Amino acid sequence: MAEDLKEVFAVKRRSTAESLAQAFVERYQDRFKRAVEVSAQGLEEALTYLDFPSSHQRHIKSTNVLERLFRAQPEGLVFR
Repeated sequence: MAEDLKEVFAVKRRSTAESLAQAFVERYQDRFKRAVEVSAQGLEEALTYLDFPSSHQRHIKSTNVLERLFRAQPEGLVFR
């Protein structure tokens, strides 16, 4: 299941990702109903990075920059 879901986010075209996502839903909806529902509900937002040029997609879809930023902050610092 995880490998099939990874495929959705490994492509560079939104139409391909949406087709793979639909296949994912059809394949797993009976066995993992709630997980598939949650995935399908957030799909539109999760694929937003595909609306940008492919040269930007790798940077947009990753949270590495945010994770590094949060690790670098001194304890007690609150973001608002």
